[in-house]
Amino acid sequence: MPRPIRGTIDVHTHKDGVRTYYVRMTVDGRRERERLGTDREGWTPGRALVALEERLDAVRAGTWKRPQQALGGDDDPTFRMFASSWLEDNMLEWRQSTIADIKWRLESHLLPHVGEDRLSTFDIPRVTAVKTTLLKESRRIAERLEAGVVDRDAHNMPLRPLSNESINKCMALLSRILDDAVERGYLRDNPSRRVRRLRHHRPRRPVLEPHEVRAMFEAADRLDLRAAGVTDKVLEVVELRRQTVPYKEIAARLSISISTAHYRQSRYEQAGDPIPFVRVWVRLLCAAGLRIDEACRARRCDVDLIANCLRVGHAKTPAGIRTVQLTPDSAADLERYLQMTSERPASGLLLPTSNGTPYNRTSAATSVIKPLVAQTNVVLAERNQPALRDGVTAHALRKTYFTFLHEAGAPPRWVADQGGHSDPSTSLRIYTESLRGRERGHHGQAFDDLLNGESDRGADPDRPRPIR
Repeated sequence: MPRPIRGTIDVHTHKDGVRTYYVRMTVDGRRERERLGTDREGWTPGRALVALEERLDAVRAGTWKRPQQALGGDDDPTFRMFASSWLEDNMLEWRQSTIADIKWRLESHLLPHVGEDRLSTFDIPRVTAVKTTLLKESRRIAERLEAGVVDRDAHNMPLRPLSNESINKCMALLSRILDDAVERGYLRDNPSRRVRRLRHHRPRRPVLEPHEVRAMFEAADRLDLRAAGVTDKVLEVVELRRQTVPYKEIAARLSISISTAHYRQSRYEQAGDPIPFVRVWVRLLCAAGLRIDEACRARRCDVDLIANCLRVGHAKTPAGIRTVQLTPDSAADLERYLQMTSERPASGLLLPTSNGTPYNRTSAATSVIKPLVAQTNVVLAERNQPALRDGVTAHALRKTYFTFLHEAGAPPRWVADQGGHSDPSTSLRIYTESLRGRERGHHGQAFDDLLNGESDRGADPDRPRPIR
């Protein structure tokens, strides 16, 4: 027995108090929403119910036809107008970083293409054209970058190609806005939900090995020395003086004057113990597991050297507000850093820029992480060891922290709490990867034993063989 045909009346109240009446019903398995009119046009709840019954009777008789939505007017706003209203209505619920991201996607990627389009004109071909246009722009920028041409936007910032994941996020934002347009009666359905998304693969961040982390700490010390005025040329003179080479011979070896050799040695002696600024960055990211935003916002008063912990008060998620237990070496480095910068206020930033302003994730990645990775590769080359794998970022150092905790035998639930994960599945996945690392080493040795005829089965002839 078929289901009875039913419908309802929807009333949407606008900001100016005007109410618009809509008929909602299901025809041939598809939801339909038809605009009737506003109360200024004489529509009332009683009149809307009469109109609903007329349309239901027409559906039962098979004479109902889908109305054509009119273009233009306040009942069919442009996408720019509706998106601005949508953003204003929802932005109070979001964090500032979310608002900035949505504004960037709207202003840079959606509004230039569909900003002046009426909502009623959105269909599957139009939404597909938006996706195709963003993809073509991304490919064009990438090709020009490969050719050595850097295009810039209106703010003189270099343009970067969008990844497939970023294009999908733009399409998801368009879908969210059109969903709201459907709820308000401007569209019958959301065509963006039936447009296929682009394929993308999440980058796999490498996990550093212990010897690579040790090289990174040495690289951090070198960068801290350079910040104190101790350059590589100064270190060349210092190293020769440690070998008791006289200044005259040093000047001859390095093709400099004797006075320059004396000056470089004095620069090293005057620098003394440099402030371990970059070293503390490595401690926070790789030995405390902080996100790069959390490290940028950390303050001096967040460090508790009595309890050997660091309080994270600003985080990406509510679970990220936590207390991180510091290792003894991390606590020692932080204590030395705080003592050497004791003139700074307790409520000040822990790792400020040279101007005292806070870093953000972009400036920290450019000014701290990128030089650190480059210097680490120099240290590894001096040791005749392979360079770091591609993709070493602040997030890769955070992942290394989780792996080292699991290797040290920490419980997965505690690791998740230390990292600020609301769901322990992320920490458990990293834990599984670390276990696989151990198993690979064990199986490799067993493989060599079998290949060399040194397996347990060969040593014990009485051991039963497996049935094949």
